[in-house]
This record gives sequence, structure tokens and C-alpha cells, in this order.
Amino acid sequence: MFNNIIYIIVVLVIFNFNYPGAGLFKSPFTAILLLFLLWLNFSIYCRYRFSKLLAASQGSYPGLDQSQMSSAYQWLVTRLSILSIVIFALCVYLLNLKYWLLQIPGFTTFSILSGAAAIAVFLAFLATIWYYGYPVHYAFTHSPEKRWAYIESNIKLNLPILFPWAILTVCYDLITLLSWPSLRRMFESQMGQFIFLALFLSLLVIFLPPFIKYWWGCSALPNTEKKESI
Repeated sequence: MFNNIIYIIVVLVIFNFNYPGAGLFKSPFTAILLLFLLWLNFSIYCRYRFSKLLAASQGSYPGLDQSQMSSAYQWLVTRLSILSIVIFALCVYLLNLKYWLLQIPGFTTFSILSGAAAIAVFLAFLATIWYYGYPVHYAFTHSPEKRWAYIESNIKLNLPILFPWAILTVCYDLITLLSWPSLRRMFESQMGQFIFLALFLSLLVIFLPPFIKYWWGCSALPNTEKKESI
């Protein structure tokens, strides 16, 4: 959960601090094709790494206990998540993702649309990790949860991180639509982006914990011996 907060913040910084111009590829279809090829290769690599881990637990290291399997799984998920950030950065700076998104009507006026599309691209890479990681996850948890339910639960787990960003971005869009041009230029500058990021982090720190408690339906543990031992 906390790793994903860092990942999404990094992704938003990469996307928001990119000032798109004419890129290497003059056609959006070329960019889309290359994006698909990047995802396809990433998907193949994820499948290979998780299959190798699952085979190792059943063959080379059949004595791995639940704790060791969980640690190996989390280690691999972390490495692949970092790789997905690198690929996302390639999409932004090499494939000019932001430039092509801003060509879609309405995306220039409402920055939340382009931001949401960019986050959707990143979540697609994370969903690929969860999809191929499910057999390993099942091997040490034996959870009755099906694969698509597992992916859906992971997405829902990360949604609270995005709500402060969405609220702040909508406010930003309204300010830039209704304010003087000079104020809009300030918000679109590098300093304005720093201010936006600082406000986002502040909202995250203040409102995320109680919102997560409400979103997940968390409640206090009953007064038992187990609670005392914790």
C-alpha cells in the first residue's frame, strides 16, 4: 500500500513536469503501436519471472514456507513495479504520451482527463503484474479469491490514493478556467507545479488515513488477548 503511494506520486511528477512538444513520432498510431509493444514485452517478462518463482517453490526449493514465499513474491512485485515506472517514463518522454493525450478534445481544458488517462496507463502495467502474480499469491495464501477479483481488489486498494489528487486537480481546472490569465500561467509554470505537488502531499497526509479507514470499513479491534499481544 505505502509503496504504491510512492509509485503514484512518482508517476504524477513524471507526467506533470513534462512539457510536451513535437516528439520523435509524428503519428499517434505509431506511438500507440509502440506503447502496445512495450506492454506486450513487459507482460511476457512478468509471466516469465512469476512462472520461474512458482517453479522454484515447487521444484528447486520445495521447502519454502509461507513467509519465504510471501517475501519472494513481494520482492518481485516491487522490482516489477519499479520497472513499470521506468516504462511509463519512456512512454511520457520517448513516445510523447502527454502530447498525444492533449490532442484529444477537452483534455487541454480539463487536466484531470489527461492525468486520469496517464494513471490508467500506469495501472494497466500494475494490473499486468497482479494478473501474472496471482498463481504465486494463491500458492502461499490459498485464498478462494479468483484472479480477476484479486486484480479488482488491488485496484480498489489504490483508489484512495487518487481521490486527493482528483479533488485538487478539479479545483485547479476550475481556477484556471475562471481566473485571470496571469494566474493561469503561474499554475502552468514549474513553480506552479511544485505548489500543486506540495498541496497534493499535504492533502494526502491529512485526509488519506481517515478516508482509507472509511473506504475499507476498518474498525477497532475488540478487546481480546490477541489485541493485547499485538
